[in-house]
Amino acid sequence: MKKIYRIHGLDCPNCAREVEEFLNENEKIEKAVIDFMGKKLFITYKTDDVYSMEELEKTILSVEGGVTLQEYQTENSTKKEEKKEPFYQKMEFQIIRLVIASILLAFAYFWNMKEGLKLALYIIVYLISGVEVIFQMIKGFTKKQIFTEYTLMSVATIGAMAIQEYPEAILVMILYQIGELLQDASVDKSRESIQSTLALRPKVAHRVEDDEIKVVSPEQLLVGDVIEIKIGEIVPADGVLMQGGGTLDMSSLTGESIPVSIEEGNEVLSGSVLLSGYMRIRVRKTYQDSTVSKILELIEMNGEKKAKAEKFVTRFARIYTPIVFAVALLLAVIPPLFNHQWTEYIYKALTFLVVSCPCSIVISIPLAYFIGMGEMAKRGIIIKGAHCMDTLNQLKTVVTDKTGTLTKGHFAVVKVKTTSLSEEKMIEYAAYAESISHHPIALSIIERYGKEIDPQKITAASEVAGRGVEVDYDGKHICVGNASICPENRVDSEIGTIAYVTINGKYEGYILLADEIKEGSVAFIEALHQNHIQSIMLTGDKQAYASHIAEQLHVDEYYAECMPEDKVKKLEQILSDSQNGKVLFVGDGVNDAPCIMRADIGVAMGAIGSEAAIESSDMVIMNDDLRKVLSAIQIAHVTRNTSLFNLCAALSVKLIVYVLALCNISSMWIALIADVGVTLLLIANSIFMKTRLKRKEIKVKKVTKEK
Repeated sequence: MKKIYRIHGLDCPNCAREVEEFLNENEKIEKAVIDFMGKKLFITYKTDDVYSMEELEKTILSVEGGVTLQEYQTENSTKKEEKKEPFYQKMEFQIIRLVIASILLAFAYFWNMKEGLKLALYIIVYLISGVEVIFQMIKGFTKKQIFTEYTLMSVATIGAMAIQEYPEAILVMILYQIGELLQDASVDKSRESIQSTLALRPKVAHRVEDDEIKVVSPEQLLVGDVIEIKIGEIVPADGVLMQGGGTLDMSSLTGESIPVSIEEGNEVLSGSVLLSGYMRIRVRKTYQDSTVSKILELIEMNGEKKAKAEKFVTRFARIYTPIVFAVALLLAVIPPLFNHQWTEYIYKALTFLVVSCPCSIVISIPLAYFIGMGEMAKRGIIIKGAHCMDTLNQLKTVVTDKTGTLTKGHFAVVKVKTTSLSEEKMIEYAAYAESISHHPIALSIIERYGKEIDPQKITAASEVAGRGVEVDYDGKHICVGNASICPENRVDSEIGTIAYVTINGKYEGYILLADEIKEGSVAFIEALHQNHIQSIMLTGDKQAYASHIAEQLHVDEYYAECMPEDKVKKLEQILSDSQNGKVLFVGDGVNDAPCIMRADIGVAMGAIGSEAAIESSDMVIMNDDLRKVLSAIQIAHVTRNTSLFNLCAALSVKLIVYVLALCNISSMWIALIADVGVTLLLIANSIFMKTRLKRKEIKVKKVTKEK
């Protein structure tokens, strides 16, 4: 059984790691995952015997104080998030305590007094500044959690006090806690920044009841209810516009900044914001089943499956701190055996401990992935976990469906060939004939005609299965259909679908229709090639037409006349070839669900409002813009590079300070400032990913424009 909770009060990433490890040792729990940035706890139990929320909270409190749990509910999740008073109250108390300690430290350092009195004051100041850290260390000991950052700082500063480095010990303790506060504030700010870009969740709904407006929560809406939307409000549930009209901002859903005009009868999706006009909508889906709820649930769940880099850091941090303690102990004991400089090497060992706090390592990589996934969501790309980014970074092959993915998915008239009639007259006759049919070809011809059809002008009409349609119009008997209506005039030189036209039994020409290539499809394939990713197209079209489309798109390979089951078999073959590397399949999300589910990473295009697409895919693109696939790949690359840079930078700074300490150049407080400083810089580096991603996006647009 799986349970999800909101977890609050975990302000330290290393503490979150320790709680996660503690829960995974529990005999009832099969797997526990803490999404530190998303403030979520995922627990999979071995059986149906689960902890109550109170029992689980008590278990966690035995490891980490101040932690509270909340039952996970998408619709209620913001209520707890908005309640920030406890954190800021804690920060205010910490600041007051540290200010008092700093003033007393300055007083003790600069004021002339007896040594005994000065020592007593130093001890008092140390206890004021370090009581919480020491308490957390002792609490960890009782739970067999010895090697924590609290132990690092406590041992380092108590050791400094023991060798009579009183001011430095106190200063290090004060600076450490100031750094923790700054780190907490930075992480909290980055959370707010990402969550503000995903402000999809409606707060209330205005339900129309007997011409009165009643304010209700979105969860109370039922199918068939009528709701009113005013300018600036978020649409709370999917529905159909029954009265009014206006423009909607759908950027939070699709990532597109251009407003969309909506008229009566059009579908309206939850999460959209009304920019202008006035709307009354009949609810088609409850809030829980609406688009906004599904998207939010995907975003909320993406912290459960971590990237390989995140898992590596978790394993690394588990062994890192014990190794640090062992090295520090060796440094403090072995060299003095030969030169008897005990105080000097103990001080070096303590400096070693101070700079070894693992927080900069533990937080920098998850933060990069958190922001990367947030940026994807901002662009209308929903990814089901950071592990998908690993696959995107290893991508070597992209397999695409044709219809609806590379092409528009509907026929368009591309050529009109006549024997005696004008092109306009031929289209008019064909449009009136096809007006009795609902076939996609008929609809395309009527669209090409572009004028209103007057059914009163048709005096007789019939549709012949497998052949076409016949009508009497304008005093003529018109027949439009396939080659069977005039086999002697069959055309085999054209690529596309042909509608033949006869008038009064005489052949008058044909209309050629074809599925149009989407704008940007050619640029998409070209961009894949520029990134050394091969492209493969699967289609059910005949060989000649598939070859024609493949040539226009410049795909590396294509396979024609594929039935749905043939596409899966072909994809299996592609996946089995190790030279193809990781394989991404992108399709329209409904007909291609088997392939989407089978690929290393399945992408559903144009999936806005499609539950089937959301369920079957690893990545959901809310509109049908292929460039979003490129954006996802680029965001994954930038995220990986940022996380690797963060890891290397954190380890490099620590190594430099280690060397400086051995050379008697670095002191404890300089080491701490370096450690805190690099943590804050790495947080800033992750946040500045947005700027780097904007530069990446410009390249995609340029390629598209050139094509």
